[in-house]
Amino acid sequence: MSSEDEDRQILSLDCLAHFNMELYYFSEILDSFSSDSPQLDHTTVNYLVKIVKIVDRLLHRQEVEKVYGSAPLVVKDFENVTLQRTFLCESCKAVIPFLWTDFQEHLEECGQGAVGGKKIKAKGNPRAKLSEQQSLVGGSKAPNEAVKLQRLPLFRESPSNHLNEPSSKKPVVDSVLKEAKMKEIKKEIKEIKHEFKKELKECKKELKECNKERKEIKKMAKEGEKKDAKKAKKTFALQKRPIWLLNNVEETIYQNMAIGEKIINLTVYKTISEDLEKILSKEFPEVKVYVFGSRKTGLSTDLGDLDLFVDVNNYYNAPLKNKEKVVNIIEKVRECLSPSNSEWSKLVPIMNARTPILKAFNMAYKIPCDLSFTSGLSHINTSLIRYLLTLQPDCHRVACFVKAWYKSIFVSTYESNKLSSYMITILVVFFMQTINLLPPIFYLQNTVEKPLMIGHWQGDFKKPTLSELNLLMSNDPKLILTGFFHFYSTFDFKNLVVCPLLGKPIERKLFETPELLPQEMARYKEFVKQLPPVPESAKDLLVTDTVMCVQDPLELCHNLAKGIHEDMYEKFTSLCAKSLAVLLQK
Repeated sequence: MSSEDEDRQILSLDCLAHFNMELYYFSEILDSFSSDSPQLDHTTVNYLVKIVKIVDRLLHRQEVEKVYGSAPLVVKDFENVTLQRTFLCESCKAVIPFLWTDFQEHLEECGQGAVGGKKIKAKGNPRAKLSEQQSLVGGSKAPNEAVKLQRLPLFRESPSNHLNEPSSKKPVVDSVLKEAKMKEIKKEIKEIKHEFKKELKECKKELKECNKERKEIKKMAKEGEKKDAKKAKKTFALQKRPIWLLNNVEETIYQNMAIGEKIINLTVYKTISEDLEKILSKEFPEVKVYVFGSRKTGLSTDLGDLDLFVDVNNYYNAPLKNKEKVVNIIEKVRECLSPSNSEWSKLVPIMNARTPILKAFNMAYKIPCDLSFTSGLSHINTSLIRYLLTLQPDCHRVACFVKAWYKSIFVSTYESNKLSSYMITILVVFFMQTINLLPPIFYLQNTVEKPLMIGHWQGDFKKPTLSELNLLMSNDPKLILTGFFHFYSTFDFKNLVVCPLLGKPIERKLFETPELLPQEMARYKEFVKQLPPVPESAKDLLVTDTVMCVQDPLELCHNLAKGIHEDMYEKFTSLCAKSLAVLLQK
């Protein structure tokens, strides 16, 4: 045999030995699974399928030369180089060699069912099988040929095919290499599973966020549709009472002014105040009672409450901010007025209001009263409103009409509690400031040499005449009413604040940065600086995130329209427009 033929035979036999090793792995893997074991994972199934394909190619198609080299392979060569392993047949307890023909013959003798699956177990050490293989491959020349095999290049294929890797210097059937390979595969599978779970988790998280966002968008769209539908259905129409008022402006003004002026200086106010001071002096020796509110401005009717500020301990100039103390005072006053011989009844404390009060009824004069205890600023406000109404008589006339008009529109108890007559009066004052019929409040305060401070706010003001203010007197209340309804039906409440201190609108966004407010707002800016830098202080600032913002002319941190909701705002502006149309028709 020539050297070239010898090398070709050695190459062919080496390839057969390598193939036989793969068959050995195949049998070992099958042997490791019992009938009650979990099913093979995807990677193992693919591995076994590849082996089966190679077996089919070698035994039936004889195409091994395309994979391993130029030497063709036949079934006889495959049988000659098969490893000499033995198996124990658990059916007949016979030890049989693992040659292809012997194995097939034994299967036929014992029967397929008796030796299938787990009942055939391998015997012997895989490392010992290598020497048997080398003996079969080359007989007495096996050692020399094994050396040659180590020098000969084997087949090459893509790196992804782990079945066709080059031979190493050590025997490829070494069980240590087999175990290492299996561990490596398991490790890769574990890493792939870990990455897959991680990606799956991220995908689930993203999906959850997407679903959440989708639900929010759907919810917002649904709410928007409901809101639009509600607006479309909502129509505000003037009822008979406000229409009658608009058709009888002069008569309405005359009647309401007559009532207001009649009750503005009733002697009963002084009597009630003195009686109250006498009862409470036992508990509060320095008590002093002040009358304020619409009954003292001339804008009240005979059904209006009598507002009383009860100064139990010199709180007129030093406002009592501790709510617990106010509650304690109200309880003590209630106890003082409770005896059966007292002329006071229906004592109802209102603790949740911005300014806690005690409602009471004076049985002697049949007058309901509201008792407050916080500061004298409300008393000062009454004095300011009374001055402005007398300074410009048309302001008094228009305020009387607008008060009757708004009470005929907002008839429910809920609405009347949210929209105070004091706020309506401020809206009238502010409109007349914008048309130069009343002065800005800042001008009245700025001329005071020694301001009277009520807490953080200036309480006193000068009372100049119209000629001193260089203002004209108006004598056309109906024309002013027309302007009033037009002004507030188109006023940009969304972006502007009604500011009687300046006598003109001011942008809401300026209150977000108080330093940008005009110099006339110096007391408010100083008030903001003195607040502690904690979130709780935000409640003391002027609330500007409401549908309407009407700043109190003296207590600059108070939004008089804070309680007005969207429906009331729409109703007010809509009916202002409709009322304007009625006035223009005449």
